Amino acid sequence: MNTTMTPQQREQRDADIAAARAEGIGVVAVGEMFGVSQGTVSKAVARYKAKATARAATVEDQDDMQWAAPCDYAPQTPVEAPEPSPSATMPSATYSPAQAPADDENRPSVTPVEASNSHGTHTDTPEPLTALHTTAVSEARRATAPDELPEGPERVVFCHSPVTRAVWHAARSRMASPWGVLGYVMSLTVATTGPHVRTPATVGGAASLNMLVGLVGAPGAGKGAARRTALDLFEYTDSNGTPVHTPMLGVGSGEGIAQTFALVTRTDDNGQEVTTQPVTRAVFDDTEVSTLAKKSDRRGSTLLPMLCKAYMGEDLGNQNGSAESSRLVPDHSYRMCLTVGIQPDRAGVLLDDVGGGTPQRFTWMPVAYPGMPDVTPHVPDVFKIRLPFGTMETVQTGVEPVTVTIPTVAENAIRRARLSSGRGESQGLDGHTLLTREKVAIALALMSGSLAVTDADWHAAGAVIALSTATREACREACKGAAVEASAARRIEDAEGKDQAAEHLAARYAATVREKVLGVLEMSSGAVPFRDLNNRVSGSKVSDGLSQRDRLPGVLHALIEDGLVLSSETVNGRGEPTTEYALPRV
Repeated sequence: MNTTMTPQQREQRDADIAAARAEGIGVVAVGEMFGVSQGTVSKAVARYKAKATARAATVEDQDDMQWAAPCDYAPQTPVEAPEPSPSATMPSATYSPAQAPADDENRPSVTPVEASNSHGTHTDTPEPLTALHTTAVSEARRATAPDELPEGPERVVFCHSPVTRAVWHAARSRMASPWGVLGYVMSLTVATTGPHVRTPATVGGAASLNMLVGLVGAPGAGKGAARRTALDLFEYTDSNGTPVHTPMLGVGSGEGIAQTFALVTRTDDNGQEVTTQPVTRAVFDDTEVSTLAKKSDRRGSTLLPMLCKAYMGEDLGNQNGSAESSRLVPDHSYRMCLTVGIQPDRAGVLLDDVGGGTPQRFTWMPVAYPGMPDVTPHVPDVFKIRLPFGTMETVQTGVEPVTVTIPTVAENAIRRARLSSGRGESQGLDGHTLLTREKVAIALALMSGSLAVTDADWHAAGAVIALSTATREACREACKGAAVEASAARRIEDAEGKDQAAEHLAARYAATVREKVLGVLEMSSGAVPFRDLNNRVSGSKVSDGLSQRDRLPGVLHALIEDGLVLSSETVNGRGEPTTEYALPRV
């Protein structure tokens, strides 16, 4: 049965679809994201562009200097998330794919470009919505609440729930990127849960919630500001409201990560061996991806493979001959999140490991924020993120697995993707997109105190992934540009080196001719004609294609300039003009 959409819902859906296309997501991938056909995607983008152009024409005449006054949105009393329960759901003010009607309204034929993109890859490049760019940034800067933002991923995500709204307000109050703060808050929230909390076994088996988050931006763009905001303005608690401390550690080697969570066997007072796991949760935080590059370039490094295994919650470490050298970490026994700063032109260490699956497992969040307001809002009170019951290892729950539930639309999308990959249809960099999206959706649900992902959570996670994909592709382009510049620099350096070598060789050849000329003139009792000097040097060409005779005129000119040889014009015995050379008389 078809579900009727209101004009407002259709307009919101069109805006979200157009934003996803503008971020570089393929037609079919967007269709799967919103549960519509490829033809519906194309029509939605066309409708949005038409309205955007009309809106831009009217906004263009408005006074852009009417910036928002200081916003006193900070709550006067401590703010907490709603009392959580395993079945809690979060209403969404935005369009949800579950509201989508069947696509009998539009099923036009697919264009050749769209048909070539049948598996969500980025073979087609959508036309950017440049007409709204300036206006959209202006609107974002004036906004005092997420509801006032222009249509796009930022509005979808930060209107999603009280927690994401709090992230948006907190970030702007500390002059940080809301996306960067969200990346940290998601990581810290997930890292507060026990490793027994898992995804459903939709395909294969249950997967870990472990996350890898890249904070993308130039040096000084705001990674540190995002980190401090997530730590200072948010408190992460268990279901009873008790703050939970999660260690934040530096990134060492792959073996170091395994060692952090390794089982430890000791002998107790009764002489019995007791095995414990001192650390089960940690966030690894690194300020610069080049640090990972140096560590992963070491001979025999296991860092990147270890990160990929940790993302899936697989067993880490190794069994050696002695207990002292063994590092055993069973699967699903640890919760690990990684946050790392990434300069776009240095992201190659991650992007180049496509075969190992590293870039596909990252959520790429920008820390540069064009919508940062001119007037910084007031700092809000600390927001408490209370996890749902059962997410911590307690006496009541033990470590029995706890499975987060996901909506039907998510299950269907995951199964379709598995069907495609299972048939050998490669998805390249998008091979793990849906698993990453599932983890983001679960993080959003946990932030709202729920173990049940809603359609709205899945929809908001799709907007996060759309931005992540665009940010990753921007890093790819930056790396290409950096590679071109590096190649050009190497060519220039090589050319300069060759020039210097040629100059050095030419100077050596000229010095040989110089010594011969001075020797001949010293042995002569008078001036020596050019012809005689020419006969005394070799006519054989050497490696640079010149002979001593080719160099003779230049050498004589230099000797005359230095005052070491005198020249005079005369006439030879046949009456022909000639030049004679002699040493100066003392």
